[in-house]
Amino acid sequence: LSHVFQRMKITRLFLQFLFVGVLAIGLQVSAQAQSPTAHGNEWIDYNKTYYKLKVVNTGLHRLSYGFLDSLGLAGTNPQHFQLFRRGKEVAIHVAGEADGRLDGEDFVEFYGERNDGRLDQDLYKNPAHQPHQLYSLYTDTAAYFLAINPAGGKRMQQVNPSPAGKTPEPYVLQKVTQFFTNVYTEGQTHGALTKSLLSWMDQGEGYLSAPYLRSQNLIVSAVANKSTSGSKPMLEIGLVGANANTQSGVVNVVTTSGTRQVAQFQFGGYGFQSAKGELELTDIAANNTVTIQLIPNAGQSSSVRVAYIRITYPQRTELLGNSMLIFTDSTQSVNPYFNISGTTANTIAYDASDPYNPIRIEGHVAGNNKGFVVQTQARSHKILIANSLKPFKALSKVEVLRFRNIKANEHNYIIVTNR
Repeated sequence: LSHVFQRMKITRLFLQFLFVGVLAIGLQVSAQAQSPTAHGNEWIDYNKTYYKLKVVNTGLHRLSYGFLDSLGLAGTNPQHFQLFRRGKEVAIHVAGEADGRLDGEDFVEFYGERNDGRLDQDLYKNPAHQPHQLYSLYTDTAAYFLAINPAGGKRMQQVNPSPAGKTPEPYVLQKVTQFFTNVYTEGQTHGALTKSLLSWMDQGEGYLSAPYLRSQNLIVSAVANKSTSGSKPMLEIGLVGANANTQSGVVNVVTTSGTRQVAQFQFGGYGFQSAKGELELTDIAANNTVTIQLIPNAGQSSSVRVAYIRITYPQRTELLGNSMLIFTDSTQSVNPYFNISGTTANTIAYDASDPYNPIRIEGHVAGNNKGFVVQTQARSHKILIANSLKPFKALSKVEVLRFRNIKANEHNYIIVTNR
């Protein structure tokens, strides 16, 4: 019976999610023109065609001339290209657009991010009960919409500050996040006898680890290429209560010499807490792993699930693969200069701190490396370092859409279905 109930609940959640999505992009109430409230569809021009691009990777994406030609856009003035995500325009880079003609070597370049859990918050009765927004409960695929606007679209700001007189930074900051999603838990129950579940999502609900009542070792992998000259690594572990009891306990790091406490936690039943602590560089093992030990308080019958573990640590200034995301250290130099090894002349940096307005940094060749000055204003920035000749390519299946303008005063009801 519990399995049947769970399937019914998931179906209701899907319908709620679909309903929220339809409202966000398609429903326009008659009073909208007089109301300052945003409904989520303000970006849509119902007279235009939109090309839905599916993005499953975070990083640099390119739409080549051949790809655009396959959409029937070869005759389009490239100055007219626009890109949208979640109702906001995304600044793009369009190579060769100055002549107003789309040539064979021209392309559209944009910074894209895979889907996260931000939209899932509307499924919770209380949005504050969503444990985190790092991971989507439904899909890792994000939707970007390409459009044509004769008035033109947003373009990436392009900067290239000189590194003259600057000393290269000895390290960058890297973040490795490991998600624990092997169990879907229904969360808080209501009523001592019935133990009922809300049709809305509730406290403690989502994809999490199994419940831990006693000591459990958890291994975080791919903590690679650490720098020995940087700041101390930081631990963040997201914990969710698995029962109605008070949840408390300690978090240790396991090393070759034993264990050491780095954090502790205490929160209410079915609640959430992000426990944080400081690590040592020596806690990162030679095989690029960090072992974390979770010890719930058995005396309180604490039972906790793990949502994620994140390790932030100093990494050598070296490009691993075709691209990587790095972070600047706000405690170090303002407007730092990074001399990145493993790069080529085609490697470009993108300040993606604001994903809707990325800044393109061409960089300066320095021997076999390439260097970039990042204008940070004394705060941490998220930077993409990428080989511009090896970007992610758009998925071949593109949906061509004309949105329907649904006017509420012309209809009596709306039917939403997953069939």
